[in-house]
Amino acid sequence: AVRTGYRTQSFPVYLRMLEKRSTWGGDNGLRTVIPTILQYGVLGYPYVLPASIGGSGFPEKELYIRWMEMAAFFPSMHFSISPWQFDFDTVEIAQKFVSIHENEVTPLVLQITRSVVIGPTAVRYAPIIRPLWWHYPNDVMAQTIDDEFLIGDVMLVAPVIEEGARSRTVYFPGGGEWRDERDGATYTGGDTRTIPVALDEVAYFTRI
Repeated sequence: AVRTGYRTQSFPVYLRMLEKRSTWGGDNGLRTVIPTILQYGVLGYPYVLPASIGGSGFPEKELYIRWMEMAAFFPSMHFSISPWQFDFDTVEIAQKFVSIHENEVTPLVLQITRSVVIGPTAVRYAPIIRPLWWHYPNDVMAQTIDDEFLIGDVMLVAPVIEEGARSRTVYFPGGGEWRDERDGATYTGGDTRTIPVALDEVAYFTRI
C-alpha cells in the first residue's frame, strides 16, 4: 500500500488512509472514516487500506468494537491492536466480523473489481465503497448522508458511530426494497427508520 497518490488511479495498488485519532467524533476520529473512504473512492482510488482499527492510540473497548465492525465492510481490514488485548467478548465479535468480511464482503468486492476492470466505460474506475448518491443522484436525502455507504449497488451498510448507541437511524435510498441481512426484515427505499443495533451487530442490507 502507498500513503499518497498523484494521477495514479489506473494502478492496482491500495492507497492507505492516513491515521485517525482514537476518538468517536469529527476531530479526525471514527466519525471521519466513512467520509474519508468515500472521498478516496470518488477521486478514483477504489482500493483503500483503512486507518488502523481503533485509531492511532489505544482505544476503549466499545470504540474498538464499533470501528472493527465498520472496517469489516471495507475492501480490507487493518489491525494494529489485537482483539485479545481486550477480552474474550471482543475476540468473539472479531471472529464474527472477520468471517463476515471473508464470506460476504470479499466476494462482493471481487465481483465489483471484475466489473470495474472489464466492464463498460461508465463502470470502469467506479468506487467500490460508494456514497448513496452515486446510484441515486436525484434522491435529495441521499446527498446528505455521510454515515452510511454502499458496496457497489448491492449492499447498504449503516455502522454505529456514536458512543453508547444501541440503535441508529437508517435512510434507505431510492426505490425498491432492502433486506436486513441479520433478521430478514425488509424496508422500502425512501424511508427512514430507527433500527436496533446491539454491540455485536452492524445494520447492513441487500437490495432486493
